[in-house]
Amino acid sequence: MTFATIQRDQPYHFIRLGTYLERADNTARILSVKTQVEQAESNDLVDDYYRLGAVLRSVSALEAYRDTYRDAIDTDRVSELLIFNARVPRSLHFCLDETAYILNQLPQQTGREARKRCANLLTNLKYGSLSEVYKSGLENYLEMFVKENIALAESVQTDYLESIA
Repeated sequence: MTFATIQRDQPYHFIRLGTYLERADNTARILSVKTQVEQAESNDLVDDYYRLGAVLRSVSALEAYRDTYRDAIDTDRVSELLIFNARVPRSLHFCLDETAYILNQLPQQTGREARKRCANLLTNLKYGSLSEVYKSGLENYLEMFVKENIALAESVQTDYLESIA
């Protein structure tokens, strides 16, 4: 209802900004927790299939996975989809693309730090690869992403909300 009726001005942009920052945070946390549990508890391919399917369902990305890969669910593809795929609305890349777009719609006099942090995160997602993620460890990568995403959200608060007060 809100999105169907609200004017496309600053309040709308801030609502959408919060949506994408939170979505990225949730996706990273869910992927991290589910893959930790999977690695700790399972060596069974059938268990992996159901656990990874649950990860995809929990972030509403099962259909996107099926459309993209049309094959059995595996850890590498789930990670690739949820981290780097720019067309999947629940992926980290998509969320940061939208965040950058929204930040550019807001007043440019403020928000420099937020735009800088967003650009750095987005660059890592645009030009990163799964092999780089695995070198540092998937959990470490996702933990770092969550911390940087939180810092980005704090920058938005500082740049836009605290500068008004």
